[in-house]
Amino acid sequence: MDIGTDKVLLCFHQERRSGVGALGGDYEKLMERNLRTIGNDLAAVLKHF
Repeated sequence: MDIGTDKVLLCFHQERRSGVGALGGDYEKLMERNLRTIGNDLAAVLKHF
C-alpha cells in the first residue's frame, strides 16, 4: 500500500500444495518447510522494492 495515494502496490496469492506419505508423516516438519519456502518466495518479491 502506498501511503501517499492509498494504492495497492503489490498483491499476490500463495498457493502451495503439499502432502505427506501414505502412512502419514511429520506435519510439523511439513509446515516448517512450507513456511520457510513461502518466506523465501516473499523475500524474493520484496527485493524488487
